[in-house]
Amino acid sequence: MQVGQSSPRVFLLSRRSQDAHQLHRQWLTAIILEAGSGGDGLVWGGVQPVLSKTTRVCSYDRAGLGWSESRPGTRDADRIAGELHELLHQAKVTGPFVLMGHSVAGLYMRDYISHYPTDVAGIIFVDSVLPSPSRKSGTNWPLIMTAVSRPVFILGIPRLIGACSHPKPGFDVSTGILQREDVCHTEYGTCLDELAGR
Repeated sequence: MQVGQSSPRVFLLSRRSQDAHQLHRQWLTAIILEAGSGGDGLVWGGVQPVLSKTTRVCSYDRAGLGWSESRPGTRDADRIAGELHELLHQAKVTGPFVLMGHSVAGLYMRDYISHYPTDVAGIIFVDSVLPSPSRKSGTNWPLIMTAVSRPVFILGIPRLIGACSHPKPGFDVSTGILQREDVCHTEYGTCLDELAGR
């Protein structure tokens, strides 16, 4: 269902009564933008318009982030890669395309390529994390991060110390939205689920 006429066009795609929000531009070979942990499609607000001058660029909100509803179940790389594959298929975005991901999205992109290698022409890692050696060492870093992060974010410490959503050039219009999302409990829960699923 198309809900917007402006460029980039806005679509809501439904699957089993759960919506996934996707921003979409039609050009040539697609670049698929994947946000880092806890991020939604808005984080690419300064990058997407520049890239869209020369190619087709798609960003989206993973389940439980931004405008997308949460989905039950594990939020691990396999699940996230499968949901992205399904979303791209529904939106008729065909490969091969380039995956571009920030932070933990590097893990999701690696997983996507392992399941759907013919879909991908290339990958761009933006300050990407590497697969965690913590499972080998016995240290459960996602569990530790969850235990530390939960009270810090619930109390709003990052916002109090001014660590949230400072406007960047080109983001002025989105700054209010970004600041409102800094301590969104739905997104915080999804972020923790993704960390635990790594």
